[in-house]
Amino acid sequence: MSLFSRAALLISIAGPALAAPIQCPPTLTVTETATAVPQGMQAFDAEPKHAWTNAQFSDGPPKDQAWLAPDSSKPSGKTFTNFWSFGGSPEGTWLSCSYIGTSVLLSFRLPDATKSCTVQYDSGVTPPAATAIDCR
Repeated sequence: MSLFSRAALLISIAGPALAAPIQCPPTLTVTETATAVPQGMQAFDAEPKHAWTNAQFSDGPPKDQAWLAPDSSKPSGKTFTNFWSFGGSPEGTWLSCSYIGTSVLLSFRLPDATKSCTVQYDSGVTPPAATAIDCR
């Protein structure tokens, strides 16, 4: 499956206290600006759309960079699934979606009732690309 043809990422949130499923865009359009372009040269953005490639979790907002490592990983053919469990950080658990070719992240705080998330990856591409997220 092409990274650019992925359907929208749906994060299913289970439980009565949690909101409806949250959608994370499969692509992100980023506008970059070159500075100090040498005379006689022109800058242009050849790839303004960037495909979703990874999910990261953090204790608190991602600006604090308190990234969480997965608790476990389970391989299965050309895929693998990482599992995270959350202990209830006072600043909340945040999900950050990252995109190929840009350092821009889309981030949001998960509902406080979220106790765990799994992320499935396609290991047939380099680097492995996230294909699905399930949070409960």
